[in-house]
Amino acid sequence: MNVRLRYRYLKQALQELGVTLDTNTKVLEVGSGNGLMLQQLKKDGVDAVGVDIHPRGENENLQVNAPIEQLPFADGSFDIIVSTQAFDAALYDQDQGKMGSEIVRVLKIGGLYVAFAEMMDEVPSGLTIVSDYMNRGTAAVYKKESIK
Repeated sequence: MNVRLRYRYLKQALQELGVTLDTNTKVLEVGSGNGLMLQQLKKDGVDAVGVDIHPRGENENLQVNAPIEQLPFADGSFDIIVSTQAFDAALYDQDQGKMGSEIVRVLKIGGLYVAFAEMMDEVPSGLTIVSDYMNRGTAAVYKKESIK
């Protein structure tokens, strides 16, 4: 699925939950790769940053070079976290439990994690599914309800 379509699904899923992306929304994209989703977010004025172990492309300046298992951000830093195929143990050498814990740690209470086409072994502790678009082949949305 191309980035424009994913971005449209992201905005639609958030809108259905009463959330809008604006200049006051802090977004983290984990596994940001070439930064194309970040570019779309920034174009709309969203305060967004990406993290990837191998940032690449013309949008590297929007990304931090770090593993998802060690996110270099303070607890509760982000309103929304987005990922696309970052959880894939068949492709990457990763600790999915630690990845999930880090996502929960840097997400604000009440914040949302939007997972596109993720192959997570289990839902990270501290997150509750609030909307499942996977049956449409797009994403699942999770909410951080309380302190872990």
